[in-house]
Amino acid sequence: MSKASDMLKFLRKIIGNKTQEPASGISRNAEGVVFENGIEVPQSPPFAKGIEVVSREALIESQRELIDNIYGTLSLSRADFDKIALPLIKRYAGWVHLLPASEAHHHKTAGGLFRHGLEAAFFAAQASRGCVFGTGSTPTDRRNNEPRWRLAAMCAGLLHDIGKPLTDVVVTDRTGDIRWYPHLSMINEWADENSITRYFLKWTDRRHKMHETFSAPMLGNIMTPEVMHYFFQGGPEIYAALADAVCGLSAAKPLAKIMIKADQSSVAKDLRENRTSGTDFEYGLPIERFIFDAIRSMINSGQWT
Repeated sequence: MSKASDMLKFLRKIIGNKTQEPASGISRNAEGVVFENGIEVPQSPPFAKGIEVVSREALIESQRELIDNIYGTLSLSRADFDKIALPLIKRYAGWVHLLPASEAHHHKTAGGLFRHGLEAAFFAAQASRGCVFGTGSTPTDRRNNEPRWRLAAMCAGLLHDIGKPLTDVVVTDRTGDIRWYPHLSMINEWADENSITRYFLKWTDRRHKMHETFSAPMLGNIMTPEVMHYFFQGGPEIYAALADAVCGLSAAKPLAKIMIKADQSSVAKDLRENRTSGTDFEYGLPIERFIFDAIRSMINSGQWT
């Protein structure tokens, strides 16, 4: 028995069964959200709708323009990009899904973490054009490995916050009883297994910078065999530099500097262009709002005026 169901029974017992027909043109969906002539009526306090579970294909398509821009910054053919880089982006999308990047700072709306990663990837790939990597190698090796270093810069930007699903948020179903564990599966896999269509968030305390510590195990989930093979064809130092940058172990090295600057550029861009109020997208776990859920459900069923 869920907490919401218990609360619903309690309210029915207290207030009895009263009915009131909705006015013409006014309707309410299964989640309890009110519409008038098809237009959503804002509610106070905002009704926690959660985040809808969509496919990875839909996530990729929603950011197609930015992904194409990333392709344009790399020294890869379209075929190689689709074979090496795009599967990595798809796996990243599977783990971050529509999570926000932060609770109240940058990219704080649904889908913010995916967008932030892609923006940082684009800025990092751009910046890598003016950087010389592998200075201790021969000119031939530097020339041959330049596309690999540029892809590594893109990956560093994309994955710099990959530890956040483990450390910053708790993802559950509406009741809060079924929890997603990022080290075990992607959000879509967890949702399919538990027949979940919407998920809800609760932000953890004392999470600042903790995600860097957990980036290493998540890298193992995200990196594909194709991209790993591509990096190691140029030697182990390319992937080593990428892992050090993402895990916060080498802030003074060239790849890490590019990643940090790309992260800052994406944050600044979002704060400049997308100053939402914070109430535009309600996706948190509605523990404090079970009572409002119950009341709205009773109104919807005609059991309370």
